[in-house]
Amino acid sequence: ADLMPRLVHIEEKLLSSTHEDLQKRNAFETGLLLALQGAKSDTILRFIRTPDTEEAQQASTLSPEWLVEHATQVARMLPGGVVVVGLYVLAPTSKFATVESKLLSVLTTLAKRLSSRVAEKQAILLQLPTDSRRATCRSAAHGATKLQPTELKPVPAPTQLSCFTCNWEVDIRLHFPSADDGKQDRLSARNLLDQIKMTIRSLRGAIAMVDGELSSTAPIATLHGTGRGRVFAIDQR
Repeated sequence: ADLMPRLVHIEEKLLSSTHEDLQKRNAFETGLLLALQGAKSDTILRFIRTPDTEEAQQASTLSPEWLVEHATQVARMLPGGVVVVGLYVLAPTSKFATVESKLLSVLTTLAKRLSSRVAEKQAILLQLPTDSRRATCRSAAHGATKLQPTELKPVPAPTQLSCFTCNWEVDIRLHFPSADDGKQDRLSARNLLDQIKMTIRSLRGAIAMVDGELSSTAPIATLHGTGRGRVFAIDQR
């Protein structure tokens, strides 16, 4: 069964100016959508153009593998709370159908990577026609066999973002067994990790409060990943 489609918000000026600029420059273009992901809606913040590859310089070329790789690299550099929520494609209206299957394969991959805190994980496709000013939005969940319509709701004011920085100071008493050989060294490292697991679990489960209250029931920061969005990381070598 299809999931309930998510609502997609975007600032009116961001949508209109981006669409107009792209229409002036290209006849075909793809890229990533960066967004804030809420419980039932997503707010698009930025468009990131897909870089050209050495193998594919033609304007109409679309490589699902390269789109996924680009999304992987960008996701590693994002701050907490901002995600690669999907793709945009600029093309003539008649061309959308010819690239739909390739785009669907990318969207289902991106949907799988979205936060597990969102019950209905769906990646977004924003279609920007070159022969019209009307943008449309569609979505796909992981494993979907077709795209479904999604409501795109322009809003007059830009989304206000706040950046929080937190430094943790942890006081833990650790016990190290004596190590007489390499095997004991490995056992000591394993013992150390076992001792700090509880502290790691507590930090990963921390909840941010603003003026003593939760600002939203939706996720406000990512608690995993390999980039700056990671709240806590320990070198386990």
